[in-house]
Amino acid sequence: QLWKGSTIIFKNNPIFGVGRGNFRGAIRDLVKQGRISSKTMNYDHSHNEILFMMAQFGSIGLAALLLFYYSTIASFYPYLRHQDVNIKTAAHMGILLSSGFFIFGFTEVFFDKVKIIGFFIVMFSSFLGIIASRQRELYLSY
Repeated sequence: QLWKGSTIIFKNNPIFGVGRGNFRGAIRDLVKQGRISSKTMNYDHSHNEILFMMAQFGSIGLAALLLFYYSTIASFYPYLRHQDVNIKTAAHMGILLSSGFFIFGFTEVFFDKVKIIGFFIVMFSSFLGIIASRQRELYLSY
């Protein structure tokens, strides 16, 4: 029902969505119209990162989210076939971090919680830091 509600909200507001913090009010309106179940009024989000972003921020929000995931994966992609095992491992871990958040985002909204955003940033930065540090070590050893 939440996914259905998010889809209806997106169809009604395709460009900019309903705005940050207005999801619950939009869901209430759909319940009042009888388009979705009243049980959905207890939730703050749709339990789907993509649908929630589409409902809140429309096509622009969806494009921003997909660009975010693409850019985080693209940051690690060049190092997947590196000869150094530490760099290769950090690159794989970075891609798993981003793709894991994307995949599990189909069942939960992650980037609405400050603690999870902090975790993502720390892990992303750590993996990039491992790559940069190891590259510097390899460069200085020659």
